[in-house]
Amino acid sequence: MSTLAQTSPNPQLSFDPRHARLRRFSFIVLVVALITTGYLSYTQLTQSSLVCLGDGNSCDVVTNSAWSKFHGIPVSYLAFIAWLMMGTVLLLEPRIKVVRDYGITFIFGVALFCFIYHCYLTFVSLTIIRATCQWCLTAHACMTIMLILASRRLYLSMFTS
Repeated sequence: MSTLAQTSPNPQLSFDPRHARLRRFSFIVLVVALITTGYLSYTQLTQSSLVCLGDGNSCDVVTNSAWSKFHGIPVSYLAFIAWLMMGTVLLLEPRIKVVRDYGITFIFGVALFCFIYHCYLTFVSLTIIRATCQWCLTAHACMTIMLILASRRLYLSMFTS
Protein backbone atom coordinates (compact mmCIF):
# COMPACT_ATOMS: atom_id res chain seq x y z
CA MET A 1 0.00 0.00 0.00
CA SER A 2 1.50 3.33 -1.01
CA THR A 3 1.29 6.42 1.13
CA LEU A 4 0.37 9.87 -0.08
CA ALA A 5 3.97 11.01 0.22
CA GLN A 6 5.06 8.24 -2.15
CA THR A 7 2.46 9.02 -4.83
CA SER A 8 3.08 12.76 -4.85
CA PRO A 9 5.82 13.84 -7.28
CA ASN A 10 7.07 16.58 -4.98
CA PRO A 11 5.94 15.88 -1.39
CA GLN A 12 7.64 18.95 0.07
CA LEU A 13 5.58 21.36 -2.05
CA SER A 14 2.36 19.34 -2.19
CA PHE A 15 1.91 18.86 1.53
CA ASP A 16 3.54 21.95 3.00
CA PRO A 17 0.59 23.94 4.38
CA ARG A 18 2.49 27.23 3.98
CA HIS A 19 3.02 26.57 0.29
CA ALA A 20 -0.62 25.56 -0.25
CA ARG A 21 -1.85 28.67 1.56
CA LEU A 22 0.40 30.95 -0.53
CA ARG A 23 -0.77 29.24 -3.71
CA ARG A 24 -4.45 29.72 -2.78
CA PHE A 25 -3.81 33.39 -1.99
CA SER A 26 -2.07 33.72 -5.36
CA PHE A 27 -5.30 32.60 -7.03
CA ILE A 28 -7.26 35.29 -5.17
CA VAL A 29 -4.81 37.98 -6.30
CA LEU A 30 -4.95 36.54 -9.81
CA VAL A 31 -8.74 36.88 -9.99
CA VAL A 32 -8.65 40.51 -8.79
CA ALA A 33 -5.88 41.31 -11.28
CA LEU A 34 -7.69 39.63 -14.18
CA ILE A 35 -10.84 41.63 -13.43
CA THR A 36 -8.84 44.86 -13.23
CA THR A 37 -6.69 44.34 -16.33
CA GLY A 38 -9.65 42.81 -18.16
CA TYR A 39 -11.66 45.96 -17.54
CA LEU A 40 -8.76 48.14 -18.70
CA SER A 41 -8.37 45.97 -21.82
CA TYR A 42 -12.10 46.07 -22.52
CA THR A 43 -12.19 49.87 -22.38
CA GLN A 44 -9.15 50.04 -24.66
CA LEU A 45 -10.74 47.61 -27.12
CA THR A 46 -14.09 49.43 -27.19
CA GLN A 47 -12.47 52.86 -26.86
CA SER A 48 -14.84 53.70 -24.04
CA SER A 49 -14.23 55.87 -21.01
CA LEU A 50 -13.16 54.36 -17.71
CA VAL A 51 -15.24 54.71 -14.56
CA CYS A 52 -12.97 56.75 -12.31
CA LEU A 53 -13.48 58.00 -8.76
CA GLY A 54 -12.59 61.57 -7.90
CA ASP A 55 -11.48 63.51 -10.96
CA GLY A 56 -13.48 61.78 -13.67
CA ASN A 57 -10.97 62.15 -16.47
CA SER A 58 -7.65 61.32 -14.78
CA CYS A 59 -7.97 57.62 -15.67
CA ASP A 60 -8.60 58.50 -19.30
CA VAL A 61 -5.64 60.89 -19.30
CA VAL A 62 -3.37 58.07 -18.10
CA THR A 63 -4.78 55.33 -20.34
CA ASN A 64 -4.69 57.54 -23.44
CA SER A 65 -1.17 58.85 -22.88
CA ALA A 66 1.84 57.99 -25.01
CA TRP A 67 3.01 55.59 -22.27
CA SER A 68 -0.16 53.49 -22.42
CA LYS A 69 1.16 51.61 -25.45
CA PHE A 70 4.30 49.50 -25.88
CA HIS A 71 5.27 49.32 -29.56
CA GLY A 72 1.67 50.03 -30.48
CA ILE A 73 0.16 47.39 -28.17
CA PRO A 74 -1.89 48.71 -25.23
CA VAL A 75 -0.12 47.95 -21.96
CA SER A 76 -3.41 46.69 -20.52
CA TYR A 77 -3.44 43.85 -23.09
CA LEU A 78 0.12 42.91 -22.14
CA ALA A 79 -0.76 42.93 -18.44
CA PHE A 80 -3.84 40.77 -19.05
CA ILE A 81 -1.72 38.28 -21.02
CA ALA A 82 0.92 38.22 -18.25
CA TRP A 83 -1.76 37.43 -15.67
CA LEU A 84 -3.21 34.71 -17.91
CA MET A 85 0.25 33.14 -18.24
CA MET A 86 0.80 33.19 -14.47
CA GLY A 87 -2.69 31.76 -13.93
CA THR A 88 -2.04 28.96 -16.40
CA VAL A 89 1.16 28.05 -14.59
CA LEU A 90 -0.64 28.11 -11.24
CA LEU A 91 -3.34 25.79 -12.59
CA LEU A 92 -0.89 23.36 -14.22
CA GLU A 93 1.59 23.29 -11.34
CA PRO A 94 0.25 20.17 -9.62
CA ARG A 95 -0.40 18.34 -12.90
CA ILE A 96 2.68 18.67 -15.14
CA LYS A 97 6.20 17.82 -13.93
CA VAL A 98 8.11 20.54 -15.80
CA VAL A 99 5.63 23.17 -14.57
CA ARG A 100 5.86 21.75 -11.05
CA ASP A 101 9.66 21.98 -11.20
CA TYR A 102 9.99 25.43 -12.81
CA GLY A 103 6.58 27.08 -12.44
CA ILE A 104 7.36 29.01 -9.29
CA THR A 105 10.54 30.38 -10.87
CA PHE A 106 8.59 31.36 -14.00
CA ILE A 107 5.92 33.15 -11.97
CA PHE A 108 8.61 34.93 -9.96
CA GLY A 109 10.37 36.08 -13.15
CA VAL A 110 7.19 37.35 -14.81
CA ALA A 111 6.05 39.06 -11.60
CA LEU A 112 9.46 40.72 -11.12
CA PHE A 113 9.59 42.03 -14.69
CA CYS A 114 5.99 43.26 -14.54
CA PHE A 115 6.54 44.85 -11.14
CA ILE A 116 9.52 46.82 -12.43
CA TYR A 117 7.53 47.93 -15.48
CA HIS A 118 4.58 48.92 -13.25
CA CYS A 119 6.95 50.99 -11.11
CA TYR A 120 8.19 52.76 -14.24
CA LEU A 121 4.64 53.46 -15.43
CA THR A 122 3.56 54.70 -12.00
CA PHE A 123 6.60 56.99 -11.85
CA VAL A 124 5.74 58.38 -15.31
CA SER A 125 2.12 58.78 -14.26
CA LEU A 126 3.05 60.79 -11.17
CA THR A 127 5.89 62.89 -12.60
CA ILE A 128 5.18 63.43 -16.29
CA ILE A 129 1.46 62.87 -16.84
CA ARG A 130 0.61 64.23 -13.37
CA ALA A 131 -2.50 62.08 -13.12
CA THR A 132 -3.23 58.72 -11.60
CA CYS A 133 -5.61 55.94 -12.51
CA GLN A 134 -7.15 53.86 -9.74
CA TRP A 135 -7.36 50.85 -12.06
CA CYS A 136 -3.67 51.11 -12.93
CA LEU A 137 -2.74 51.49 -9.26
CA THR A 138 -4.87 48.46 -8.39
CA ALA A 139 -3.07 46.44 -11.06
CA HIS A 140 0.26 47.66 -9.61
CA ALA A 141 -0.80 46.63 -6.10
CA CYS A 142 -1.83 43.17 -7.36
CA MET A 143 1.53 42.71 -9.07
CA THR A 144 3.34 43.80 -5.91
CA ILE A 145 1.42 41.24 -3.86
CA MET A 146 2.04 38.54 -6.48
CA LEU A 147 5.76 39.29 -6.43
CA ILE A 148 5.81 38.96 -2.64
CA LEU A 149 3.87 35.68 -2.81
CA ALA A 150 6.07 34.32 -5.59
CA SER A 151 9.21 35.31 -3.67
CA ARG A 152 8.00 33.48 -0.58
CA ARG A 153 6.95 30.41 -2.58
CA LEU A 154 10.32 30.36 -4.34
CA TYR A 155 12.12 30.63 -0.99
CA LEU A 156 10.05 27.78 0.46
CA SER A 157 10.70 25.57 -2.56
CA MET A 158 14.45 26.20 -2.49
CA PHE A 159 15.41 26.41 1.17
CA THR A 160 12.97 24.31 3.16
CA SER A 161 12.73 20.58 3.28
